[in-house]
Amino acid sequence: MKSYRVILFLIAILFLFTQYENRSSGINYRNSYSKKIFIPAFVRNKLASGDIILRSGKGFISDVFKQFSLKDKTYSHAGIVSIEKDGIFVYHILGEEQEDGRINSGSLKKDLLETFCNPDENRSYAVYRYDLSALSKEKMINRLKTASEEKIIFDSQFDLASDSAMYCTELIYKVVTSASADKDYIPVTIVDEKKYIAPDNLYLNRHATFVYSNIF
Repeated sequence: MKSYRVILFLIAILFLFTQYENRSSGINYRNSYSKKIFIPAFVRNKLASGDIILRSGKGFISDVFKQFSLKDKTYSHAGIVSIEKDGIFVYHILGEEQEDGRINSGSLKKDLLETFCNPDENRSYAVYRYDLSALSKEKMINRLKTASEEKIIFDSQFDLASDSAMYCTELIYKVVTSASADKDYIPVTIVDEKKYIAPDNLYLNRHATFVYSNIF
């Protein structure tokens, strides 16, 4: 039974990031959601660079992925907030599906906040903040920018030992762990001797504080 859950987990991640997140690979498609003003100023003012933002995607695959959070099965995807001069962005990593149905490596994305939280494809979102110093959070953002330049790809093998390819929660885990200089800062989930980073690992820990959530 445990082996079956691990296999289902890997399949769920793969399809989550290919079928629901990148139905078009163009950045103009993804960021077209920014025209829908649904995140009010008082919410935007609560955010800070380095915050963790999670979302609850719609659809069967998103619902399956949520099940691999063993304590809180609310969220299916996550990214890191970066407040920049031209807007509020979210760094996150996704796989991509080609037109012929094959799956390519995907890459690290930098999407507008509104795009990441768009209500057409998500039921809700939530923001959490780690008890890291301003310097540590600056290191997080710098690492994400470097990773973007390095074209870090989506990890279809779901291998925590590899740094050249990562899945979404793995990216956050590694960026935050490096910035905190504490290998146990974020817990991991272990099922049938398989280690992975579930969405609830990112915020159900003593270092994360709730900031805001919204249900569409």
